[in-house]
Amino acid sequence: EFHLPADHDPTKTTIYNDTLTVKCEGTSIVVPLTALVPAPDIQFDSFANLGFCVPEVPVSKQVVLVNSGTREGSFNITWDEKLPIKITPSSGTLAPGRRHIDLDGDGRMEGDE
Repeated sequence: EFHLPADHDPTKTTIYNDTLTVKCEGTSIVVPLTALVPAPDIQFDSFANLGFCVPEVPVSKQVVLVNSGTREGSFNITWDEKLPIKITPSSGTLAPGRRHIDLDGDGRMEGDE
């Protein structure tokens, strides 16, 4: 057993890559090393197809947000508020490994519903 102390800057989302070479009795084994700084990775489908829209008939679309990162992350959605659309919630926080969707149409994100 051995320990490899690592110094890193937690404010940067750098991926560190290196190799460790173990030599024993004329044989070398190269061990790849990777270190990731914990970071959120919030993903969603960037295209919301509303289909055929009839004038004066409300249309809605649900978008799933997923944090596949390793740290809690916040999101904030901005748009031209002069447009006749409403996005709720427009901000929030997702824990790592969680997905959020507004399934009951109340404008609130429910975790893993």
